[in-house]
Amino acid sequence: MKRTPKLLIISYISIITIILGILMWYIGYLKKDVTTKNILLQDDKVVSEHLAIKLNKMVPGANKNYTIILKAPTTSSYEVNLAFTSINNSILSKYINVEISYQDSLKKYRLCDLIDDLEQINYLLKLKKGEKAKITIKYNLPYEVGNEIQGMSIDFNVNFKVKRL
Repeated sequence: MKRTPKLLIISYISIITIILGILMWYIGYLKKDVTTKNILLQDDKVVSEHLAIKLNKMVPGANKNYTIILKAPTTSSYEVNLAFTSINNSILSKYINVEISYQDSLKKYRLCDLIDDLEQINYLLKLKKGEKAKITIKYNLPYEVGNEIQGMSIDFNVNFKVKRL
């Protein structure tokens, strides 16, 4: 049976299309924001971690949520400190509202105040062995923001330190 050039061309195009599709999916997967960070606390040392935040092409009314889950190895009290560091300076930080919640506590800030280190965020956690504490951080660009802000992006880190007391 003789293969025709048309059949070979169609086969090559199909294979290339499949490979490009897989490659594009993988690149998108690598760029995906990590929205949950799980941390196993340590008894004998300070745990330091960070969560890379990328708020890309924000539009008025947009919300992004991130969660930090801390798991205690033993029953104890822990001090949690959150600090925000800028990766790129963007005017967008003046307009982003930040809500940080833990249990019944809800704290509200402007992102620029957190990045400029004007606000300190500390929590005292009392956890039982195996218990988890969930800290949720919500970022919101209000509807009232003008068109000059629409589509802007900002990258920053949320650095957190947890130590046993």
